[in-house]
Amino acid sequence: MKIFIVVKQFQEVIEQVTPFVGSNAKRNAMNDFKEWTGVDYEEYEKRRQQGEDAHDILGEDFVGSNIYVETAFSGLETSQMLCVSTSHLSQQAAAALEKDMKLPLIYFRKHQYGYFVFVPESNEIQEQLETLPDGLREVLQFASDAGVEWLMVDQDGPVVPGLKCYEW
Repeated sequence: MKIFIVVKQFQEVIEQVTPFVGSNAKRNAMNDFKEWTGVDYEEYEKRRQQGEDAHDILGEDFVGSNIYVETAFSGLETSQMLCVSTSHLSQQAAAALEKDMKLPLIYFRKHQYGYFVFVPESNEIQEQLETLPDGLREVLQFASDAGVEWLMVDQDGPVVPGLKCYEW
C-alpha cells in the first residue's frame, strides 16, 4: 500500500503534514498540494524534472512543500499521541514554541492551532525538562508518564484535570 504524505511549508516553517491512504490517496494528495500552493502538482513535477528550481515554481513562501510517497506494510509500528489544550501552556511556553527558540525538543507547529511535540524517553526527559518554560514542562511530564511518544497541544484539545491552565 502506498502512503502519500503532503508536507505544507510556509516561509521555512512546516505548517502541516497530512498522510493520504487508500484508492484515492494520490488524487487527494495532489488536490491538497494544489489547494495549499496554488500550483498543480503534476505541473510542478514536470517543471522540476526540466530543471526548474522549486523557488521559481512555488514562490518564496511555499518552497519546501512537497508530496512524498512511502510504501506501507502490514504490521507497521504505530505510536500513541496524547492531545491536550493549549490552555495548559504558559504564554512564555507558547512564545518559545512559536518563535522557534531552539528548545531541546523535536516539535512542529500545527498551523495556528497548536503544536506536535515529540516526548523524550523517560530516562532522557528529566534533563530536558529543567530548561523548558512553565506549562510545557508539566504537559511533557504528563505525556511521558502516560507513556506516549507524541503530544499534540491543540486549541480545541481537552483540558486535563490536574494540569494547570494559564490565562493569557
